[in-house]
Amino acid sequence: MKAYKGAPKRWIEGFYGGSYPPGEEAVEVRNPFFRRFFGRDALMVPNVGFRLVNGQPQARPLIVATDLQPGTFDAAGNPMAGGSNGFYELDAAKEPSLTPLRLLLERARQDQLVTLLPGDQHENPAYFDRNALTTTILDPDLGLLSPRERAIVSARYATWIGKRLPLGIWEAIFMDPADAVTRGQLVGKEERNFLPHCTEFVVRYLPEVEQWLDAQRQDVAQQVAGGKLVPRGTVFPIAKDGLTVDLPDDERGLGGNKFDAVLNAAFMGPYFQGDDHRGAKRAVVVGSLAEYSVRLAIEHLIDADVTVVWLLTATKSLDLFSAKLAEVHYLKERYGKKLVATYDWPEALLGPVPAGWAAAQAIVEAHDQAVLANWLPQYQAQLAAGLSGRGAPLVTRADALAAV
Repeated sequence: MKAYKGAPKRWIEGFYGGSYPPGEEAVEVRNPFFRRFFGRDALMVPNVGFRLVNGQPQARPLIVATDLQPGTFDAAGNPMAGGSNGFYELDAAKEPSLTPLRLLLERARQDQLVTLLPGDQHENPAYFDRNALTTTILDPDLGLLSPRERAIVSARYATWIGKRLPLGIWEAIFMDPADAVTRGQLVGKEERNFLPHCTEFVVRYLPEVEQWLDAQRQDVAQQVAGGKLVPRGTVFPIAKDGLTVDLPDDERGLGGNKFDAVLNAAFMGPYFQGDDHRGAKRAVVVGSLAEYSVRLAIEHLIDADVTVVWLLTATKSLDLFSAKLAEVHYLKERYGKKLVATYDWPEALLGPVPAGWAAAQAIVEAHDQAVLANWLPQYQAQLAAGLSGRGAPLVTRADALAAV
C-alpha cells in the first residue's frame, strides 16, 4: 500500500551501498531525500580520509549531528503552528549548546569532514492519499468489529464487505473521533508514541546547516556540468521517521533510510579493515536531543563497532524530562571504553580549539550541572514511588494487564 504521498523514503532500484574493494575512495549511495537538497538522487560518499601525524596516517572522524532542526516559538516558549517544529531555539542565550554547535559545524565545513545529518521527518497527515487501497479486507463477519465500527459499516459501507478498503473508508471506520490523540484522523505513528514534532514539509534545518547544504548543491551542479556522472559530497542529510537512526521499511514503504549505507561508505578503505585498524573508526556525535536521538545514534554507532566521542558541549538536552549527565552515566555503564564523553574540544581529532569555545563550554557545563541538581531529586522520588515522570506506574500488575 502506498497511501502516503510525502517524500519517498526508499529507493527501489539497486543495492544502496553497493560493493567496493578495500582501496576504493567513494561509494555511490542513492537516496531520494538527497534530491530535496542537491537536485540529485545519487551521490558519491567518500571515506573519512586521513591526515599525516608524525608521518603516520591517522583517520579523520565522522561527524554525526542529529536533529539539527529549529522550532518556531512564541514569547512563552511554546511551539507556533505552521512554523518549523524542531526543538532548537535560535537564540543562543536560551540554548547554551547552540554556540559550540555552530563552531563545530563551521570546522566540519571548513575541513570537509564527512558529516551525517539524521533528522526526524515524521509523517504529515495532510499527505495521506485517501484513495489508496489498504491491505485490510472487510470481513463479512461484522461481529469482529466493535459496536461503533459495526454501526458505521451497516449505515454507510455495507457494499465494501469482502473487499479491500480504500484508506479514506478505513479511516472512517477504524479511527475513533472520541480518541484524544487522533480525534478520528490519520496520524503518523510518532504522534501516538511521544511528542509530535519534526513534521515532514514543515520542519527545517538550522540556518547554518541549510547554508552548508546550499553550498554543496552548487558544488554538485558544478561537478555535473564538468562531466561527473555521480557527483561527490561530504555532508549528507538523512530523513528518519522514528526515534532510531536506522529503520527497516514497513509495509507501506515508510521507515528505512540510508544511515547505514553512508556509515559503511565512510569507514571503507585500507585504514578501517581488520582488528589492527578497528580503533580508527571514530565518530564525533552531537545534536538534539540527548535523551533519545543522540543516545540512540550513539548506541547504533557502537553496535556498528565505531568508537564514539560524544561532544557534550554541542549537544542539546530536553531539560524538562531528563538530564544530559544522567544519559552519560547510562551509556558509560553500558559501553565503557567504546564511548568517550567530553566537554573539551577534541583537538587531536578536529584540530586547534576554535576561538570562543572555552567560554561556551563553561556555560554549558554550568547549565548541565544545574539541570542535574534539579532533576535528580525528582527522579529519585519517582523511582521510590514506582512512577514515571507523567505519574504512570513503572510496572504493570496482573489486574491491569487486560487493559493494556
